[in-house]
Amino acid sequence: MLGPINADQVAEFIIHDIEITSSSIDKSIGIADVAKKMGKVASVHLKIDTGMERTGVHWYNAERFIEKSYELESIRIKGIFSHLAKAESDADCTNEQVSRFESVLNTLEKKKTLPTLVHLANSAGIINCKDSHYSMVRPGIMLYGYNPNGYLPDVTFDGRKLKPVMTLKTKVSFFKVVPARTGISYNHTYVTKNQTRIVTLPVGYGDGYFRLLSNKGIAIIRGKKYPVVGSVCMDQCMVDIGMDGTAYNGDDALLFGEMDGFIIPLESICDKIGTITYEFLCGISSRVPRIYRTI
Repeated sequence: MLGPINADQVAEFIIHDIEITSSSIDKSIGIADVAKKMGKVASVHLKIDTGMERTGVHWYNAERFIEKSYELESIRIKGIFSHLAKAESDADCTNEQVSRFESVLNTLEKKKTLPTLVHLANSAGIINCKDSHYSMVRPGIMLYGYNPNGYLPDVTFDGRKLKPVMTLKTKVSFFKVVPARTGISYNHTYVTKNQTRIVTLPVGYGDGYFRLLSNKGIAIIRGKKYPVVGSVCMDQCMVDIGMDGTAYNGDDALLFGEMDGFIIPLESICDKIGTITYEFLCGISSRVPRIYRTI
């Protein structure tokens, strides 16, 4: 458990033998007290703040925190870690964080108390900064096949390419011919210029297809790319395929990822609405059916 914890969670972590993060002297004492009452020894990772300013003890105040944590009999220090703030965008900042973390590790090494697990690198650190690897790394977005540096399909890492593991697609559920100068969806934020063909897709912001993609999203149907038009609804959105477009109820529609050799990079969708792949992937709701395939 690498995030912050509350006191009432500690016993449950210990029961299930989950390693716990301590981000302050008070947290270490609290974990030790619970473990002692349970007759257990808790495994703990110490969190050092080297520049993220989220949780953890500042690197320049870390010595007392570490010493006190090691003094507590009911906890075992299994690891020590920090987190990189700008590894995908700022090498100087990243190197500074590595240097700060190193200063803490040097103190531990001199006292012969360096734990087994030392970790700093997130996905961007794994790719961009080998000095941050240590004895353990923490891949996040890389596990989904996305590069934190952006859409770089031809870039390799140790001779291997990242391949996105997720595709979002749906099926055409309705088709109609719409006259010119007709408003589409809520508040008519899109008005047809000419007679056209509009298809409805049964996906919306309730599924994680953001409302911000209104008049910005794209869909590929039968190998052709078309715009998502009008406001994205909770459960549906509309696509303008023009008078020359062809679509039938039940046709597959790609919203991002890869289908039949066609690609909509998720990064390109995120760029349109000012978000990141992390947020979009997390936003795909549990009501969307998952189909898992082995490759």
